[in-house]
Amino acid sequence: MFDHNAGRVLSACPYEAELSSRSSLLQGQGYQVVSCTDLYQAQVVAASEPFNVAIVGHGFPLREIVYFVQSLRGAGLPVIVLHDAPPQSIHADACLPVMHQVEQLIRVVGWLAWPNGSYVPRERAAARPGPRLVRKPQAG
Repeated sequence: MFDHNAGRVLSACPYEAELSSRSSLLQGQGYQVVSCTDLYQAQVVAASEPFNVAIVGHGFPLREIVYFVQSLRGAGLPVIVLHDAPPQSIHADACLPVMHQVEQLIRVVGWLAWPNGSYVPRERAAARPGPRLVRKPQAG
């Protein structure tokens, strides 16, 4: 059964092992995760189901990542891109290096999925809240 209070994450990566690892990590934080191994499939899923945030892995051609990000952001869905040297043309809401720390991904997903600050990662739920992240201003 779908928990309407749980955040929903669309995760795309052509590498099954990374996709599975990311899915397990986010599910452990209470997110519902839908995983896709190609960007076309991810676009179809994004158009038919509600999500709080999307994550795009580094293994796709850059041209496809740019198109995917523009498409989802145009529909109002925040997008995180995992890429070692993302060009400015991607215009994602957040970019993390491929070898990011697990805590970074959890923090950024929570920040984008719950922009009003209502989400606190499970391991920090009982602890004092940390500093708030400040969004970078969007052009235009």
